[in-house]
Amino acid sequence: MKRALKRWWVYLAAVPLADGKSAFRLGRSVDLAATLKQVQDASPVRIAKVWTMPTCSERAACAAVAGMASDLGKYWQHGPWLHMHTDQQVDKAAMKQAMDAAGVHADWPDGASGKAWREAPM
Repeated sequence: MKRALKRWWVYLAAVPLADGKSAFRLGRSVDLAATLKQVQDASPVRIAKVWTMPTCSERAACAAVAGMASDLGKYWQHGPWLHMHTDQQVDKAAMKQAMDAAGVHADWPDGASGKAWREAPM
């Protein structure tokens, strides 16, 4: 009997903070709904937006997360959250570049019209 392959997801959850700052949680999961519920339960502030990207394997999900973590390394302050000034073009450009680079690991069944990341409903 063949074992079913699991779809691994990479997620980026955004929480707005004060003074044009936002905190982001980057991770990977097989059960996206349960993981996002845990992240929300652990966050003192409501998650405003979540972007998701499916991958074909755990290895691809790990590579996407590791690549983004490396690209955004200067924004990590402590713990699993990274902090950026989303009202500054330099920070927006860094996030876009990291998301675009991670997009090579995307595996949408429908091709996603060239988009690697989609906004998930919260």
